[in-house]
Amino acid sequence: AHAPAQLTASPAWETVAAGLAFSGRALSAAELEACRYRVESPYVRIQRRFAEFAADCFPPGRPLLVAAAALMEKIFREFAFDAQATQVATPLDEVLERRRGVCQDFAHLMLACLRARGLAARYV
Repeated sequence: AHAPAQLTASPAWETVAAGLAFSGRALSAAELEACRYRVESPYVRIQRRFAEFAADCFPPGRPLLVAAAALMEKIFREFAFDAQATQVATPLDEVLERRRGVCQDFAHLMLACLRARGLAARYV
């Protein structure tokens, strides 16, 4: 299946990640705001295993929104909704290992994968 044009028109994911990486240059207000969502938070740890899980969705040159949609679809395919599998404080390591959880777990997993790839991602 081909991605819709609005997804393919986005810049390559690694270009976006490079723009958010520390470079010593002055950042715009929007870039500075985005950088807040590249780092860890209490529920979203940045670990290599999350980058590795998402790696096949992020080949070099793939448009950012196509890659993000591929990751969303991968989580949908590979994980089962199970209201009893987790609690609010269940670590993402367990969610990734068990492949079960609730919507909040899947959203946090998506954030962890995106941040582990050097991208800014926020839970809203």
